[in-house]
Amino acid sequence: MPSSSSCRIDVVLDVVSDLWTLGILHELSLGPRRPVELFGSFRGMSSKTLAARLKKLTRKGVLERKSYPEAPPRVEYSLTDKGRELLPIIKTIAAVALKWHSDSASKKDLPPCRACEIVFEEVLPEAEPSKPQRPVQRRRTDVTLL
Repeated sequence: MPSSSSCRIDVVLDVVSDLWTLGILHELSLGPRRPVELFGSFRGMSSKTLAARLKKLTRKGVLERKSYPEAPPRVEYSLTDKGRELLPIIKTIAAVALKWHSDSASKKDLPPCRACEIVFEEVLPEAEPSKPQRPVQRRRTDVTLL
């Protein structure tokens, strides 16, 4: 980001505009995660890129890094208050992603995202008016339990 810009959102864009950053924040919205867990959440991101993003987000005060004195050493990252302030933005992006995915002609079967499932449960009632549901017709079956 150019430092000579007079736009106030540049402060936030400087933090979140890097590739993978919003995804990392989205994953951490579920709670503290180890780097290996975060790395497994993304296809195509290198471990070097993940380390750089985590380092930058920690330096900017968006993430907190906690080390545990164990053998082998364990490190976890979590959102700070500053990081949690970005969650409404991510929730809005998730709602748009849900709408775009449902409007898409080529719906690909994507693996489920635990963070999105939680976000979409909250977003769906607002995004989609309730439709009357047909009663489920059930057939009687005899089951013998041994």
